[in-house]
Amino acid sequence: VFSDLTIGVDHVRSLCLSGRSDGCRKTYDDVGFDLLYSIARGSVGAAFHGGVYANVLDPVVLQERVSVLLNIPLSRGKAHLYLDPQLLLGMNRREEGNRDGLSVPVTFVFQPNQSVAPFIVTGMYGPLDGFGDAVRIPGGGGVLFAVSSAFDLGASFTFTNLLGKGSSTDYRSLDLFMNVRF
Repeated sequence: VFSDLTIGVDHVRSLCLSGRSDGCRKTYDDVGFDLLYSIARGSVGAAFHGGVYANVLDPVVLQERVSVLLNIPLSRGKAHLYLDPQLLLGMNRREEGNRDGLSVPVTFVFQPNQSVAPFIVTGMYGPLDGFGDAVRIPGGGGVLFAVSSAFDLGASFTFTNLLGKGSSTDYRSLDLFMNVRF
């Protein structure tokens, strides 16, 4: 929207194609609205990161995200470490399991040129109540391609609980995404 403000549409699960027997309630069952507002530039960048998400569309289950996204440049700006510690607040249906949580995504991005940026993702996620007993630790990677100054395409593959409580390589996600700038 402005150089300091970004507004977006986000999906946690997007399209779930594995079917009801493998945990998909519906093929499409979530949407969110995301906001980034730059609050610091310089040797370390920082932005307020917030949003509201309908994690389930029918019946609607709403969650709010409050965070400060940190961008730490490394290696003369060719690499960046992004930390995005998030407080997740269940806004409704709390008695049905929409509880508060903590998510700390960590992304390492290497950008050898203006057109391509491979990345590695990890972090941790869990409910605030009993975090240590239920923490999940993902691991994965992907690549982002700058098609033009206004359009990016990317893909990532992530094991969604590679090292956490109940870890398994059975939980995985393939994400295809795009960024459009106006």
